[in-house]
Amino acid sequence: MTKPRIGITRSGSAERIAPSYLSYHERVRAAGGELVDLHTALDASAGELIASLDALLLSGGPDVLPERYGATRAPETDQGDAARDALEFALLDAALARDLPVLAICRGQQVLNVALGGALIQHIAGDTHRALDEGRGDSRWHDVTVEPSSMLASLVDTSRVRTNSRHHQAVADEALGRSLVITARADDGIIEGLELPNRRWVLAVQWHPERAEIGAQSRPLFEAFIAAAAGVPAVSGSG
Repeated sequence: MTKPRIGITRSGSAERIAPSYLSYHERVRAAGGELVDLHTALDASAGELIASLDALLLSGGPDVLPERYGATRAPETDQGDAARDALEFALLDAALARDLPVLAICRGQQVLNVALGGALIQHIAGDTHRALDEGRGDSRWHDVTVEPSSMLASLVDTSRVRTNSRHHQAVADEALGRSLVITARADDGIIEGLELPNRRWVLAVQWHPERAEIGAQSRPLFEAFIAAAAGVPAVSGSG
């Protein structure tokens, strides 16, 4: 049987994929997908790229440019990646138009919200969600409450989940993208999960399910994503 083709975005060198991005590739392969590295196609037509894919995975990475949501850059916001922003927003538009499954992780959740007209918190007060050592070290960890009726809840098989945390920005409650539904929150109120019910399969999480430190728990999420890409009914439950 042909494996579903999963387009994965990233940043960095075209020649060398950083280990942090290889983790996404490993999870997709383990779940039965064929990965397509979209970083080498920054100048290609998003429509042509999407036409060759069965699903889209938006990965973590630099801050979304604030002008994308009509904001002035805060001092804590990094310089971003304009080329990646342009590609991802175009890819997401094309994927949603084709009703392809979309899995959006960390920055990906933020891209999804902005693409649908929402905005972001440019820096979380107290910087309590960023990884240690100014974002370069071990993950922070916190509990997340999951909406029981959500698709996410059926995949993690619990209403409370312990997640890793490696971000300093977040989706803004007061500026939620069109038709998005909040499916998970950290105890401090930060939005940790989103879904788009008016599409076949669109799910976003603010944490990093691709990392080995949380791999077993996250297996059903990737398996459901690949199953959706293949047009096969997903099996719920925890790993």
